[in-house]
Amino acid sequence: MSFVVNGKELPADVDWRFQRSGLDEPEHQELIPLEDGSLKQVMRYGDGTKVETVLSADGKRVTSQVNREVVFNHKEGLVIILKSGDRLEQSPDGSLKVVSDKTN
Repeated sequence: MSFVVNGKELPADVDWRFQRSGLDEPEHQELIPLEDGSLKQVMRYGDGTKVETVLSADGKRVTSQVNREVVFNHKEGLVIILKSGDRLEQSPDGSLKVVSDKTN
């Protein structure tokens, strides 16, 4: 299966999934069958983030468009949607983590 996120083709040998840099759930989620047999999922979050994903009718292609910056963690198969002020950093042990520039 091929995966495309914000126009970038991702390696097909990874089972990709989305993760937000926060723990919130979508406020609104809907599935829309399209005329060509494909299925569109739209998720909207309270901060205005919108994720639209289309699964092709033959089940061989997933295309997503996110209206926020995304980063890819290839090792864990994550497409991480960053909130404003967040960035991805590599720890000394090689793991990746989201760091917020916002101060409380």
